Amino acid sequence: MSKEFLRFAIVFVVVTTLLIALNLFAVPALPPLFQLRSGLLLLTLVSGVVFVSHLILLRSSQGKPNVFIRAFMGTMALKLLVYILIVAAFLVVKYDEPRAVILHFLVYYVCYTILETTLLLQNKTK
Repeated sequence: MSKEFLRFAIVFVVVTTLLIALNLFAVPALPPLFQLRSGLLLLTLVSGVVFVSHLILLRSSQGKPNVFIRAFMGTMALKLLVYILIVAAFLVVKYDEPRAVILHFLVYYVCYTILETTLLLQNKTK
């Protein structure tokens, strides 16, 4: 295992654990309009997409820079499509909780985007 993967795995587990704790302990304190009963399922799907896409990017960063750029653009496009499908599926199934679905998704998206961006920038500057 490479050092970059170990760093990513540790930070990923920490961020995911914090989001799980937030979902279990802070979400019940929110108004009912913003509570999502299946928030852990949404977190699992978003974190799975992030984990797979970051592994692809780590693998492609070992080669030529143009390979990494193509992989980065491809994973961003695929992540966008998968995220749209996830949110659309949740909105269809949880049509009575649209604000909660969007709020939870945006929190997860921002947290994992910050994680992924900072780790990729650290890897590329070395």
